[in-house]
Amino acid sequence: MKPVTITIQKACEYSGLSKSTIYNLINAKKLVVVKVGKRTLITTASIDAMLGLAEPSLA
Repeated sequence: MKPVTITIQKACEYSGLSKSTIYNLINAKKLVVVKVGKRTLITTASIDAMLGLAEPSLA
């Protein structure tokens, strides 16, 4: 089962992008982040959508 959110470090590993690119995408509002205390977590759905990996919804 894929996690709903991941850390920035894990987002780098998951996407193959650099940390600075991840931060640039966050600042450009292209990735959805969730703040939990001091931690910044990124939704895996937003990474998948940004990379074009999201499955189209059948709604």
